[in-house]
Amino acid sequence: MPETLYRSIHIDNYDLTVRLTVPSGYQDSEYPLLLWLPEAPGAQQVTEEFSLGWESVLVSSFHIIVAHFDGRGSKNQGLNLLHETDRKLGSVDAKDYISVLQQLKQLPFVDQHRIAVYGKAYGGFLAIKLLSLPEELFTCGVAVAPITSFHLHSAVLSERYLGMPSQEGSAYMVASVLNNIQRLREQRFLLVHGTADGETPSME
Repeated sequence: MPETLYRSIHIDNYDLTVRLTVPSGYQDSEYPLLLWLPEAPGAQQVTEEFSLGWESVLVSSFHIIVAHFDGRGSKNQGLNLLHETDRKLGSVDAKDYISVLQQLKQLPFVDQHRIAVYGKAYGGFLAIKLLSLPEELFTCGVAVAPITSFHLHSAVLSERYLGMPSQEGSAYMVASVLNNIQRLREQRFLLVHGTADGETPSME
């Protein structure tokens, strides 16, 4: 059975938690690391709730480490932290993931040369953002039904976190994945999108 580890990471006056799901006997070797991103803004991934899912299969069958992280913008850690990403989607949270990854790479059981990122919906948006950064932190990545433009996405979500497009044009521009999209040419990157996706249409 996989084991679960918790790490506390200090970022911008917050103590934020990382949950690592690791193979049994993980101290004896180095393992690839998969950073698993949340599907929606304001989500909470790090809990002590027991669950068995695809992550458990990846860890136990393929001997990788799966990392979940609740950074700025995640819920159940106070209103200040929750609202840190208001008007800053894809900026503040992306910086947190960079900080976390740089610290996780220093762990003796993490293979620094085999690090990947996976995200769906909002997580797919973040995955593209992270893969297009000049730091080149990842060996490969997967984005499933990513949000590519908040102008074209659900107004309920877009305007809640970014405000009205007519008044917050700069926030929408920063949140666009198209700014550095050319950098994906050099990445090992898989894009998955259903043709009947009603929430994040492929026309985006």
